[in-house]
Amino acid sequence: MTFSDVLQVVGSAGRFQLLHVVLILIPCLLFPSFDLIQNFSAATPKHHCRVPWLQNSSLMYNFSDSLVNITKETLLRVAIPQDQDSLSSCSRYVQPQWQLMLNDSVDLLDHEVEPCIHGWEFDSSEFSSTIVTEWNLVCKQQALKQVAQSVYMGGLLAGGVVLGSLADKFGRRKIMLICNACIALIGTFIAFAPNLIVYMVARFFIGMALIGQNLNSFSLGLEWLDERHRVIFVTILSCCYTTGQFILAGLGHGIRNWRSLQLAVAIPYYFIFLFSWFHPESTRWLVLHGKYEDALQCFQKVAKINGKPFTEATLNLEILKKEMENEEKGFLRKTYTALDLIRITELRRYTLIMSLFWFITSFVYFSIILNLQDFGLSIPLLMVVFAAFDYPAKLLSMRVINIGRRICQGGFLLLAGSACICLVFVPEGLYHKNMIFGVSRDLVRWIGLMMGQKEGNRHDVHVENKCNWNTSVYFKIDNKIHVILEETVDMSH
Repeated sequence: MTFSDVLQVVGSAGRFQLLHVVLILIPCLLFPSFDLIQNFSAATPKHHCRVPWLQNSSLMYNFSDSLVNITKETLLRVAIPQDQDSLSSCSRYVQPQWQLMLNDSVDLLDHEVEPCIHGWEFDSSEFSSTIVTEWNLVCKQQALKQVAQSVYMGGLLAGGVVLGSLADKFGRRKIMLICNACIALIGTFIAFAPNLIVYMVARFFIGMALIGQNLNSFSLGLEWLDERHRVIFVTILSCCYTTGQFILAGLGHGIRNWRSLQLAVAIPYYFIFLFSWFHPESTRWLVLHGKYEDALQCFQKVAKINGKPFTEATLNLEILKKEMENEEKGFLRKTYTALDLIRITELRRYTLIMSLFWFITSFVYFSIILNLQDFGLSIPLLMVVFAAFDYPAKLLSMRVINIGRRICQGGFLLLAGSACICLVFVPEGLYHKNMIFGVSRDLVRWIGLMMGQKEGNRHDVHVENKCNWNTSVYFKIDNKIHVILEETVDMSH
């Protein structure tokens, strides 16, 4: 009797699986709120240098022997130089250039300018407060905005490595509970961060907690499902991430203050922490660590919830110990690490290929989804539009993978690459450029979903868990590279 046989006895698709999966999917609805929140909390509104003597909205000046009503917008031309079609964001005139107040006047001289020594004024029509406006992350400090996102990605990277090993040692349920508590507490703390350094440190640790919660809940969800329902679970899990983008778009549209928005996405995790106590521990982990009585109790509870008859003749401690030892005999005698993914030839080939695919997929995806403001349209609207494209893509992927995963992955990689190359030939500012971005983004999402389904269908939970942690490492490394490249481009300008 293998684990799959035991699962059939206690029920592989009953009330327990339904409740278990629902409780796992709820946190996934909020995961993009932390991944993508900097689209809102770190948005950069239009801004220009603050000029102390321009604090009044309308002034009366005697100019050319006549009194005229001068608006603040007109006076800004006197104090701040033009940068193409708008006011300069990072400099101002040392001395006011009153001649520019004349109608149709053109400044042909290079006047002395200086940095924004008195700070900046930001447009508050779209965002009342962001980390950019609060800590002046513009001009020479604008790279710090990308650094903050890079630090968060570093937390995801560290969490995938550290918490993966801790889960193997102490149990997936325990680590998931700790991670849920940390997300709630640290998420709340971020909303009260007094400065950028504290903000970035907190974002690093919440990144660790999020990836620990996500990967452990993913493993727990797969364990109690048979192979047929694993593909459905992975697809629904991915759809929940998309639904979370709708939630974030709604929150970002309605809450214009970044601290209030941060609280709005953190508070639900207090409730998630409470109901996560109902999750059972991984029975495979219990068996691997010799906790046969606890594993048997888990099976009994599952059978009871599913309404399946369960007697000692069907499964008892001796049968469980004997059969599980036979199934897991290799893993009971040796501790496996991520290095075994490289040491074993077949696993090394599989790991390198999957890591490369994840690298390419997430690199393109995050290059687009983390820079929605660069499209020049409404950020909530773009997030909704891009998320809406995900649903048919994910549902279609459940069908096309029957053709063969290698064919599908290769085909979608070619299509996504072609869509990205098309951007080179699209005139700058053309609206349809946004649509091509969207197409390429969703093509790489399909690839990622199919890779997730491929991993979800692997029978060996030990190999599966190690692959999850390993691919998550590559998944986060490429995001750090993307942010570093973005910082380099910004500084070159």
